[in-house]
Amino acid sequence: MKVGSELSAFLQIPVQIALFTLQNDRLKIIVREMEHYIQQAKSEERNVFDQYINKCKLFYATTMCWITVTATVMIFGPLLLPQPFPIEVEYPFSVDKQPLKAIIYLHHAIAIYQSRVQVCSNVFVALLLWFVAARFEILSQKFQKISNISELIICVQLHQRLLRYANDVTVAVRYIVLSTIGFSTIAVIFSGLTFLSRQPLTIKTQFFTVGASALVEVFICTWPADYLLSTIKVDYNGIIIDYRKLCIYTIMKNYIQNVSPYLFSKGR
Repeated sequence: MKVGSELSAFLQIPVQIALFTLQNDRLKIIVREMEHYIQQAKSEERNVFDQYINKCKLFYATTMCWITVTATVMIFGPLLLPQPFPIEVEYPFSVDKQPLKAIIYLHHAIAIYQSRVQVCSNVFVALLLWFVAARFEILSQKFQKISNISELIICVQLHQRLLRYANDVTVAVRYIVLSTIGFSTIAVIFSGLTFLSRQPLTIKTQFFTVGASALVEVFICTWPADYLLSTIKVDYNGIIIDYRKLCIYTIMKNYIQNVSPYLFSKGR
């Protein structure tokens, strides 16, 4: 059970590295457009971004600290546990002599650190999702302020452009999020079984932090993804009605302006 929990965490490293590598070019384009948009953002748009930052900063800062604590507990666990290395592994040779023991311990510590860094990479995925959600909210506010047909056309074009950007983000991160959920689920299951089994309190504490970190890792991505879905599914019925009224008003205005001179000339 303990090996299964540790193995799921370490297998996630090469899988997600491969997925990020495959989407490297697409992610560069996405990040470049994000940087350009933020640089060109107006004060109203920056206020929306500030609201999102204030909403998320406490959770993600706490998450980073929690994951760091988990990695620290794993690395220094052998100081309190009856095991020689952070990861419980059996070698087909003697590991009691120095410097071999120190080298193996350092290798385990690097592997745990790499796992911690890989978990933190999901914060980058969350950043992209939150950015898309913020842009949809900004665009929704622009829709509410439409006063003429030309502004309507501009907003529709921005909406189509944003949908393409959101699709690029989805294609780039969907398999990364899927791998995160899959490996984290395995880690939670095995950590829970270890916690419920007859193990020393120190081991239970160690794997409780592992299971909690796996749950937090899932929430890192699912929270912005769920929020993005709710942002996209805004009820535009009232806005559409206003569009129709605006179109009818514009048509009637143009009709009156074009027909009135003709009627006056006929009346004369």
